[in-house]
Amino acid sequence: MKNFISTLSVLVGLSMLLSCEDDVVKVNLNDPVAPNELHALSAPGYVLALDQAANMFEEFTWDAPDYGFQAAGSYTVQLDKAGNNFASAVDLLTTTGLSGALSVGDLNKKLLDLGLSPDEQNDVAIRVRSLINDNVAVVYSNLREFAVTPYATVFPPVYMIGDATGGWDLAKAVKLRSIAPSKYQTTAEFTNGGKFRFFASASWDAPQFNWSTFAGGTVDTALEDGQDSDGNFKFTGPTGWYTITSDTKHKTITLEATE
Repeated sequence: MKNFISTLSVLVGLSMLLSCEDDVVKVNLNDPVAPNELHALSAPGYVLALDQAANMFEEFTWDAPDYGFQAAGSYTVQLDKAGNNFASAVDLLTTTGLSGALSVGDLNKKLLDLGLSPDEQNDVAIRVRSLINDNVAVVYSNLREFAVTPYATVFPPVYMIGDATGGWDLAKAVKLRSIAPSKYQTTAEFTNGGKFRFFASASWDAPQFNWSTFAGGTVDTALEDGQDSDGNFKFTGPTGWYTITSDTKHKTITLEATE
């Protein structure tokens, strides 16, 4: 009887083991896993603007890689300079979905962190990095290239040099602080009949902003064309202290008399 019970137990155990093996789901990983598709953006190029920093940039969308079985993973959108083979790639966003977006301000920061020049068109490339776990090789999508112009977030001052504002001496250059992109302001003493022009730095070799820079714009009536080879401004108002505001983008200069 004991032998019969032992034999029956063995048979039951084998039956259960075979049943469990039948329930095991076998998966086969595709080798290699084909790159998934990063969908094209709606435009070939973009110009970012500071006043749109809080807006969302265009949404990135892509397909899931075909691993040969259903897999939940994470996706990271990466960006680099075009032609750099993602050697210096920065991560724009990471998600578990098949789409993602970031704000214009966040994208602009990533572009500047990458070393791209503000206010200049740059060619960049993006791709999607797909990962399900450390035991499966990373999958990279196709890449998409587009042009983008980031905006500056640091605005250096400009300087006035001339006998209208102290003299033709670099040591007497008058600094106008930046109060907004391309907009500068200071309070200084102006001398009637004197001339001056703007410089990007207190150096004769620096980029300059003279009368022709503001052609077609609106310049205060106390300033006129200096009629010289340097394109200086001539101050025609009464000698005294003025608050000057210069906007090189919108080509405006205003003067307001002050104590």
